[in-house]
Amino acid sequence: LDIANGKFIMFCDSDDYYTSNTCELMYEAIINKPNAWVFCNICRVDENDIPLTDSNSEIAHKKFLNSPTYCTAFELSLSGSCCNKIYNHEIIRKHKIRFDETIRFAEDVPFDTPYCLKTDSKIFIASPLYFYRVVNSSLTHSYHSDHLGIYIKLFKIRLPLIKENEIADFCDIYFHYFVTLLDNTMDKRNPMSFWQKMRYNDKMMKTEEFRYCVAHASGKNDSAIFMHVVRMHNYYIYWLFQKICKLKEKFKRKPKKY
Repeated sequence: LDIANGKFIMFCDSDDYYTSNTCELMYEAIINKPNAWVFCNICRVDENDIPLTDSNSEIAHKKFLNSPTYCTAFELSLSGSCCNKIYNHEIIRKHKIRFDETIRFAEDVPFDTPYCLKTDSKIFIASPLYFYRVVNSSLTHSYHSDHLGIYIKLFKIRLPLIKENEIADFCDIYFHYFVTLLDNTMDKRNPMSFWQKMRYNDKMMKTEEFRYCVAHASGKNDSAIFMHVVRMHNYYIYWLFQKICKLKEKFKRKPKKY
């Protein structure tokens, strides 16, 4: 970025790829609206380039037409990557936008989010023009000692782009991110002792960001008792509750003897 002199900038990760006309279509979208946040659909493929899921171009297009916001792009899992975007270099230069080199993954979000805040409109190309290759050795499948801390940081960065009527939907998604990432702390690859892990998760559940997310999440996808336990913001109680649920499930699956 320090030496780039082109008018527009695009990124492509080393194990991913574009279609033959990706650059052309992205360029055509931004050339008439240079201050727009331009992004395209993504097709996730395996190591043999076989699509893992349907990119649902028509559904994504209709969803964005109904609600052309950053939150919609987030819900479609299209906001987190820089590789399905085209950037106006002048905006990057003027606002000194750079990647956060202190984090080891999801570094695209702290770059893309401030850029999006400086744009005046959004253009979505529903066709999948970027192909993301999912490999088992990728960073997203690795254990990270600072996983929770990074996601809380990303939550704070994204929140200013979320409209008031979208906060519940946004927090519903992030609520499950946070809850799932609690398990990351308990990963066997984590060198911390059991009690260090417990204290770490308890501290994270008490953070301002986690509390905000839990307070504003609708809880529509979870049981009332589960939401009650989480709202106590006590990981020791949460851990015990999860253990009880697993035991109940285990006995439920146990075959009866006659």
